[in-house]
Amino acid sequence: QTSTQSSVSPDQNTTNTMTAETEIKAWINAWTEDWDRFAKKTLSADEFNSKYYTSDAILIRPSGNPITPQGMAAMFDSGDVEPGLSELIGVDSIRLLAGGAAAVATYTHHSTFKYKGIPNDDIAKFTVVLEKTPEGWKMVHGHRSTGQQPEKKVEKTVPAVGVENTTAEMVQQ
Repeated sequence: QTSTQSSVSPDQNTTNTMTAETEIKAWINAWTEDWDRFAKKTLSADEFNSKYYTSDAILIRPSGNPITPQGMAAMFDSGDVEPGLSELIGVDSIRLLAGGAAAVATYTHHSTFKYKGIPNDDIAKFTVVLEKTPEGWKMVHGHRSTGQQPEKKVEKTVPAVGVENTTAEMVQQ
């Protein structure tokens, strides 16, 4: 293997990492707010999907079944889902990959909704793989855990070795 020198100074690398972390936290906040608008039909599915997802994005539901953002929109249009609360509890971790061109983030979200008439009040963990595009960060892959009841204690995500909580880390390839 050969080693290459980076043209980015350590101070600049830290600044780039913090800028990307700030952008991703803002993306997660905006996604949560716009998800609520999308679910309540005050934001179109096309606008939501084009703003937040790559054209080939895939989402994994708590059941383990994959769905596209377009499939998710169709599920909401079916009337099976009645949205309620959509609230970001916190960003648990952000890890930058591929020189800052991609990232993996985890966050905790509280939502209330009815699915086929059955009430749900869930605190769930999300893991998202994001890609930096000319339009900004977009989700390539997302996974939602099975929701836990709010009265149950939700364990805080334990960061990977060497990763500080809610602090981005640049991983060079």
